[in-house]
Amino acid sequence: MKQIIQNYRTGQLSVEKIPTPQLTPSSILVRTLYSAISAGTEKTKIDTAKMSLWQKAKSRPDLVRKVIDKAKKDGIFSTLKMVQNKLNEPVPMGYSLVGKVEEVGEWVEGIQVGDTVACAGAGFANHAEYNVVPHRLAVRVPSNTPLDEAAFTTIGSIALQGIRQMAPQMGERVVVIGLGLLGQITSLLLKANGCFVFGIEKDPWKLEQSQKQGIVSDAALAGDFGLAERIGNWTRDRGADAVILTASTPSNEPIEQAGIFCREKGRVVIVGAVGTQFSREHYYHKEIEIRMARSYGPGRYDPFYETLGLDYPSGYVRFTEQRNMEAFLDLLASKHINLAPLITHRFPFSEATQAFELLKDEKSRYLGILLDYNSPTNTPECATSSISIPTPTEKFSPLTTGFIGLGNYATAQILPCLQKIKGIRFKKVTTASGLKAQMKGQAFGFEETAQNPEEILTDPEIGTVFILTRHDSHAALVTQALSAGKNVFVEKPLCLNREELQQIQQAYDTNPGLLMVGFNRRFSPMVQKIRKEFSHGAEHILCRVNAGALPADHWLNIPEIGGGRLLGEACHFIDLIAYLGASPIQSVFAKSQGEATTSSANTQNCHLTLTLKNGALATILYFSSGNSRLPKEYLEIHGEGKSIILDDFVSIQIAGKTKNKERQQDKGQNNMLQTFLQACNEGNRHASPISAEMIWNTTSATLAALESLNKGQPIFIDV
Repeated sequence: MKQIIQNYRTGQLSVEKIPTPQLTPSSILVRTLYSAISAGTEKTKIDTAKMSLWQKAKSRPDLVRKVIDKAKKDGIFSTLKMVQNKLNEPVPMGYSLVGKVEEVGEWVEGIQVGDTVACAGAGFANHAEYNVVPHRLAVRVPSNTPLDEAAFTTIGSIALQGIRQMAPQMGERVVVIGLGLLGQITSLLLKANGCFVFGIEKDPWKLEQSQKQGIVSDAALAGDFGLAERIGNWTRDRGADAVILTASTPSNEPIEQAGIFCREKGRVVIVGAVGTQFSREHYYHKEIEIRMARSYGPGRYDPFYETLGLDYPSGYVRFTEQRNMEAFLDLLASKHINLAPLITHRFPFSEATQAFELLKDEKSRYLGILLDYNSPTNTPECATSSISIPTPTEKFSPLTTGFIGLGNYATAQILPCLQKIKGIRFKKVTTASGLKAQMKGQAFGFEETAQNPEEILTDPEIGTVFILTRHDSHAALVTQALSAGKNVFVEKPLCLNREELQQIQQAYDTNPGLLMVGFNRRFSPMVQKIRKEFSHGAEHILCRVNAGALPADHWLNIPEIGGGRLLGEACHFIDLIAYLGASPIQSVFAKSQGEATTSSANTQNCHLTLTLKNGALATILYFSSGNSRLPKEYLEIHGEGKSIILDDFVSIQIAGKTKNKERQQDKGQNNMLQTFLQACNEGNRHASPISAEMIWNTTSATLAALESLNKGQPIFIDV
């Protein structure tokens, strides 16, 4: 399929052929009919991308602070690499479209194949021939709705949410500052609600259009002399009941003006991206209430709502973002509003880049810009095979690899390490986002971009599969890859429950491939040096992990996706303790702050006590509430009359000896991958760097920790 993408470093737009995105259980696959270009939001993205690096930094001081904090914690080199990777990532464009449903995920209700739907969401409802959209961001279009107008549903829902925040009453007089597409739709909705609208706009052409179409009751150019007096006359000297800011400008002038125009105890609603520094005088003396409108409504940016599809009860939240979209479509279908006069330009999708040239030209006059995918020159292709660079056919090889998933960890750690290994071949890659697979695949020299994991698992040349997806998909993919006879490397954790572990064990026992989980810390040169100090393993181990807090809605904290931080991250340290103690884990007792619970929030702060089969004892203190300047990982290892401190994989202090310090951290990724691929090349399971028995034990111990957290008692493991 084809999609419009932007290079964020240069600002250049292009139409690229990429794989179709992959369906998820809570999403739908949509063939696009029309997509709307947002003259405000997308113009801002284009203008920002064209800036120099210094200008970009100046425009986003919040991101600069994050970069500085990361540099202090992880070092300048690592942070610089992260920033460069981010700048080189392709950016999808678009967030409002209408299309036909081609496939439906298993969790989706109320939408069927063949339905016409309006879709929303940056990164989901892209300017692309096909899109995978969470079903909470899609709404069925009433049969008598003009489809070209339905393509503007997202923008209309933004306007509608701003009006809901205002809470208008019939007959109120409202000033709308900014009469671009968003402002004119807002004015239409206010008019349909029985309000009178005074529009203010700096562009004479847009002002003229709003008056010509009868969208506003009265209007004036921003900065006109006597504007405040004119609005006073229009409101019978009472002042506006409300002011809605739909302009897009860093200037503080709109919010300053709003305070002047508004009546006593009036409302100011901020919908557009405007400056928010204002003098106190008018807002204080009039007791004006300022209200923010967040995108299309309740549910926006909530992964439980958007990603998992968990709806809010209508009795408590009448208008979610999805129900706002429904309401807007109902208004279109019933002819209460008419967007046809606002559609000023139409382009076939094959001429999409020309459409965006309008946004770059300051002299261009436009409101609604529509991309038409029904043009005879455009024949959407939902590819079912790989996009490849022709290469000579090679026989099966353990060093011929396929990658499923390619996130930040894969591109920052795994792939750079693998590129150093002689003879490795990057044959195929697939990710949920076809755009990411195509762009990152090219950057790292992959020969082909596969449409789905099945293409990789059934490729007879691929000997080793790397699974680097989110945690909820690990178990199924590992089972399938082993059953296909592949060697498997999977990033931790191996799985999220005991049923999945049993399925993996069965697949491993009945197939020849090697299995490796990304427990890299045991391969760190410093850790291996410590292990050699103890002939029978350490006797007492203290592991402190200052993990840093994650937002409650981070995907890792969603049990159904990430499993929580105990399953998703603490497994690293359980494996490390088993390695240093030279023995499997026999029992686990876990305690968290507050009541014993499996909730992800509590697994960010927990205390684990481990007993190893050989009698060794270990404690893991895993917390997110510490100071960010404290090093992340600290271990004390004791036994056989020796005491050793490992401080954040940078220094080793052996009691009574000189402290050994390295310039850079080495957490073992290089050694781990080299030894794994060497074992794969030999085809020898016994040479596997971590035995299957130890993988089962670490995974069982991690699951036992979560069970202990829930039951409030030690859990014993069969060893």
